[in-house]
Amino acid sequence: MTIDLPVSEPMMLFLKHRYGEEYEVNMKDWLGVMVSSILTKKSNYQAESVGTIKDTEKYSSTYRLILSWSSCERHGIFLSQYREKLLRKCIEELFRSTLYDIMEMNKQNYDIDYKTTLNQMLEHYGICDAEHSQYADALIRGFFRKRK
Repeated sequence: MTIDLPVSEPMMLFLKHRYGEEYEVNMKDWLGVMVSSILTKKSNYQAESVGTIKDTEKYSSTYRLILSWSSCERHGIFLSQYREKLLRKCIEELFRSTLYDIMEMNKQNYDIDYKTTLNQMLEHYGICDAEHSQYADALIRGFFRKRK
């Protein structure tokens, strides 16, 4: 079974670089556990209120998630708009926490400026052109807010 999850372009580049063109959901890594737990019918994500997660961004890309048929039969899956938004939010948090951890480590261990590390990581994931400069600024502001 496949799910084409609409995501923003930066998240698409991150996911492709980290997990490949498509991701086969398994219980061996964080992303697989997160996707499985959100989509499982028996999960505690029963508050299906669509308005609780802000979703104003237009998603220009889709990332393919592949679920095994046996897992779908065993646990069942339920994909609503709310759970789709929750998946996108969790992927964004995974991306941000990865960046923030590397930024903090580079500052502590090598005394590399936070913004330099951020720009290098965005370049590493292919998120470095002019249209993503506002995104980089938002990430650095979010880092300093979270760091306090």
